[in-house]
Amino acid sequence: MRSDYLQSESYRVSVAYQWRREIVAKCSVKCDTKKRNGPDQSFVGFSPSHQRNDTALGCNIRGRAIILPRCTLIPVEDAQRNLVKMVGVCAVCSKDATQTCEGCHLRDYCTWEHQQKDWEKHIVTCKPFKVPSQEFELLLLQLEYNFYWSVPEFDGPGYNVARNSFLGRHLVSTRPIKSGEVVLKEAPLVMGPSQSGIPVCVGCYKRLTSPSVTTCPRCGWPACGLECTLSPQHQPECEMISTKRIKVEITDLDSPQQPEYRCLTVLRCLYQREHDPQCWDKIMALEPHSEKRIRCGKYEEDRVHVATFIRQFFQLEDEFSEEDILKICGVVQINSYFIPLTDPQHAAVYDTASFIEHNCRPNCSKTFTETNELMIRVAIPVEEGDHLSISYTEQTWGTARRRHHLAQELLLCCCERCKDPTELGTLYSAIRCRSGNCEGYLVPDNPLVNLDTRDDASDEQYPYSGYTSWSCLLCGSSKKPQEVYQLLKRVESDIKGMGETDFELREGLLSRLEGEVLHPNHYFLTELRGGLAQTYGRAGPEGLTEISDKRLERKMELCRQVLALADILFPGKAFL
Repeated sequence: MRSDYLQSESYRVSVAYQWRREIVAKCSVKCDTKKRNGPDQSFVGFSPSHQRNDTALGCNIRGRAIILPRCTLIPVEDAQRNLVKMVGVCAVCSKDATQTCEGCHLRDYCTWEHQQKDWEKHIVTCKPFKVPSQEFELLLLQLEYNFYWSVPEFDGPGYNVARNSFLGRHLVSTRPIKSGEVVLKEAPLVMGPSQSGIPVCVGCYKRLTSPSVTTCPRCGWPACGLECTLSPQHQPECEMISTKRIKVEITDLDSPQQPEYRCLTVLRCLYQREHDPQCWDKIMALEPHSEKRIRCGKYEEDRVHVATFIRQFFQLEDEFSEEDILKICGVVQINSYFIPLTDPQHAAVYDTASFIEHNCRPNCSKTFTETNELMIRVAIPVEEGDHLSISYTEQTWGTARRRHHLAQELLLCCCERCKDPTELGTLYSAIRCRSGNCEGYLVPDNPLVNLDTRDDASDEQYPYSGYTSWSCLLCGSSKKPQEVYQLLKRVESDIKGMGETDFELREGLLSRLEGEVLHPNHYFLTELRGGLAQTYGRAGPEGLTEISDKRLERKMELCRQVLALADILFPGKAFL
């Protein structure tokens, strides 16, 4: 039966999950099994050995079957939503295991004594998530995104971190995780100032003012004091430059995007190659998205303004190739987190945290410690096999605006919120229909239409409306994206034109826009309500203790309206 199953055209699909480990089947796999197994049976198939099978592997993912390494055919009902257990081996003695680590569910032992013996070594890597193998990523693409790939070869249980053209690398939970649990706390690999920001202290990243600037006596980089010139953060560029007998001269402290600062974080990454090979290997393993950067012009821009500058001005032609520098440019741009502990914010590149995928309705939140460690905390309960996600953009924005921002960062999102024109039923981006006496609202026809990110096409971009037409849910009339964009730009201009303490004007604008121009749940109105709720009792001479009952009730009403939407669009602690 197994041979017929593997050879049949109906089952020419192969997505391997993981050797010797737990296997998740996330959906029913319906196959044409009438001739062999009777009607309406679903199976998860297992190939009979570790050997490569050309019939199973050398094909495109076209069916709805999953072939996994080893064992025999198992009805999918027995595997669906749960796990098909494979026999593990003890991490200490390699005998058959009888128990699993409760912290990560990834390491097996034959006895409690062997688990205790291994704990000192295992504690470093014991995390409630894993980076799945390449074959598992393909499984997710097939089942969740209907994204079809050619299945690559594999020849053993030791897989490298996988890459694919949609999700990239990501983290998958290995056990249920409760809300509030910290799943990752990680120090940065490299830190540095923003590439596009104004000059800052190279030691502490604080804003510099002319009277207080101290220049490093060895290399000339500016700092806020002598102590910062001796900071370990400053050591990489100082050592690289001083050995070449070069001195940096920064005279304009107010102009952003100065070439020396544009190169600084990249220089610190390059320094690791000779001085911390382990850190260098981790940096080089991160995704630079070179092809995307070539298509949008950022690659050529970095070649001119960063790679050439580093090799010529800093005299590093013999040490680093242009390709190496450009890859580091991509790694820094794609994987940096901006840390809001300084003004302006500074950037940091992390290792494992770079694998966490984006979602506009994430199940995790991120915070930073005073020592720049990144903490990832579960915001809403996570089940075993779920992806861990955070938001790379502002969750309070509407879909078109979020996707425009993500596109500038060379990212695309196809989460449930982005795919739904109504944004999970909230009509968070909807505008009022003006066709006759219609009382309906218009939503985008296809929110997932890609945005053009070329700089030379900025006048053709519509960050508030996207590139799709908008249609009324009630009467079916439509508007072009240009019309929607112009309307929303006018609304934004009206909101920005008001002062923070102009309570009456802001309340009047909210009343005028609500229902007549925008849906009551529209994100512009939500931002207005949030601003008013924060301002009542904070601005003005009376303060919160002296606020009138009327304004206090209004403040509470505004808070309830915002929180009702937050419970749907950004639940748990992901937004707070």
